[in-house]
Amino acid sequence: MRTYRVLGIRIDSLSFYDTLVEAERLIRRGVPSYIVSLSALTVLRARTDHEFARIIRNAAIVNCDGTGVKFAVQLLHGKTVRRVSGVDLLPHLCGLCAERGFGVYFLGSSKESVSGTVKAMKTRFPGLKVSGFCDGYFDEKNVKYVVSGIKKAAPQMLFVGLGQPAQEKWIDSHMTELGVPLLIGVGGSFDVLSGRLRRAPYLFQKTGLEWAYRLFMEPWRIKRVLRLFNFIWLVLREKYSIRRNNK
Repeated sequence: MRTYRVLGIRIDSLSFYDTLVEAERLIRRGVPSYIVSLSALTVLRARTDHEFARIIRNAAIVNCDGTGVKFAVQLLHGKTVRRVSGVDLLPHLCGLCAERGFGVYFLGSSKESVSGTVKAMKTRFPGLKVSGFCDGYFDEKNVKYVVSGIKKAAPQMLFVGLGQPAQEKWIDSHMTELGVPLLIGVGGSFDVLSGRLRRAPYLFQKTGLEWAYRLFMEPWRIKRVLRLFNFIWLVLREKYSIRRNNK
């Protein structure tokens, strides 16, 4: 597995197939591990959030989940990494689990979104063993109850949709106690897969302009888009620094 650095943050070069092969290996190993998916904005967050950066360093897999990260790896290292987004990876992992008889648990988002995702995945993969699901609207007082429920369900894979970096920090805090072999943060994937949030048309996804579609549909995202320009500037500065040091 090839690994690259973007602004000091690790990115692994894995395809969907590679990720699925590694995911099955990790599940069969049985030692709690987790997958992280990084976009340009989460790379920026990791540069200043040292706890989040540590969690990324310790992940079993760190996938590229954004055109910005893909562009950065190409510019800085001259290599192409595959974009493996959480919303696309989740169904592939469910398919793997259905084929191998692994149990899955869904945690996060609203009751409507998480239950809708369960229904959609069971329809798509009739053999999928859903060990359980729970929405993400719980406070610290109810964490023990949530953790106890997951432990009792004993899934082999846990999807956590609490947003970044909250979901990764939650996984880091509880994965040893949970004992689930493989955990993955999936952000807002439940909202999309349940049909409650419309995803950008395929053409936008293919050309890396999904962010533009989401901005059009949700203008309040303008602050996030402006941060992307900061990411690009930092990557260009790092490229200039590398070039200067190599002279």
